Amino acid sequence: MGRRLSARRVETAGEGWHFDGAGSGLALRVRGNSRSWVLRVRMDGRQRDIGLGRWPDVSLAMARQRAAEMRRAIAEGRDPVAERRAARAVPTLAQALEAWIAKEAPGWKGGADGHTARATPRLFARHLPALMGRRVNRIDEKTIVAALAPVWIARQETGRKLMERLRGTLRLAKAQGHCGGIDWEEVAEALPSVRREVAHHGMLPLPEVPGFGRHLAARDTWAARALAFVLLTACRSGEARGAEWAEIDAGAGLWTIPASRMKARREHLVPLSKPALALLERCREEGQALHPDCPLLFPSPASGKPLSDVALARLLREAGHKGATVHGFRSAFRSWAAETGASREVAEACLAHAPEGGAVERAYQRAAMIERKRSLLDAWAAFVTGEAEAGRVVPLRGVGLEAGDCG
Repeated sequence: MGRRLSARRVETAGEGWHFDGAGSGLALRVRGNSRSWVLRVRMDGRQRDIGLGRWPDVSLAMARQRAAEMRRAIAEGRDPVAERRAARAVPTLAQALEAWIAKEAPGWKGGADGHTARATPRLFARHLPALMGRRVNRIDEKTIVAALAPVWIARQETGRKLMERLRGTLRLAKAQGHCGGIDWEEVAEALPSVRREVAHHGMLPLPEVPGFGRHLAARDTWAARALAFVLLTACRSGEARGAEWAEIDAGAGLWTIPASRMKARREHLVPLSKPALALLERCREEGQALHPDCPLLFPSPASGKPLSDVALARLLREAGHKGATVHGFRSAFRSWAAETGASREVAEACLAHAPEGGAVERAYQRAAMIERKRSLLDAWAAFVTGEAEAGRVVPLRGVGLEAGDCG
């Protein structure tokens, strides 16, 4: 008991307990090929053995330091075993992120199985790997800035998303008692200043839209039909690719997109032009023959599942429009509406952008706007299909307008 341990003795000691001098309580316990450190102390009138780690991961010097810290805590009236157990109960950032996603996902598009819920852990793992295994009570402003700064500079929108979701995760962890608060104003101040430039979706030039519409009609594949429907209705790609027959009222010429599939989480009514209805009629006949039980307007011919966004974007590249995007068709529609003098209010309603005013006004507009949207989308369809003179902007004063509107 009186002999202090040495590095050589720790390495060569035989089976049993080997104490580090008299009264220290620190011992090396050897069992077979295992060598571990134990601190033997008396707490609350009884003997307790506290593990300090395995050799060689924990050296003799480290074991002595840990033993001293434990003895100091006991002398101060604390229970180091309970403290260590509580520390192990603190979640890592990866675990806290999982809890935050579970809490927030019901309000996201697609819920727990949606894109945001699936993509967020991958986003964190890719850009904040150094923080994922760290316990949340060991994450402070300095560590956040150090981890976030590179992506904040290189990919501004990704950096913003990361900070927003990291803030939500750590706020939940704080509310659960796992960590203190973070001064997010300090974090924002410490992050590098970057010039944020707005990147617009590539838009097909208006004079080329009718020609591309004819190109899609000639292709007549399922991807071409879906893209033509996107073009005719000025909807988003995902809204068309996920559209189901239950949403279509062919008699009324109306497509009702449920709130669950809309970006703004509000139901959207889309009047369908004659070209759009004709396209759907062809899709219904062939789709039922291809996949009889498939509810989709535009199923993948191979799987019957929704087409990918890549399949639609590929059509633009193959036609030589490499700078244009599928989402850019919405910009093309909006530019066309502005140049033809159509009502801004009606054009924005066609794009499902939130109208101004309160809930009562929005409800009135939703009911009153359908026919005005129909007239505008009919005129747009005539332009897209080439019924209007290709490449020429046709003034549409009065289309989509009511008495008293000034366009």
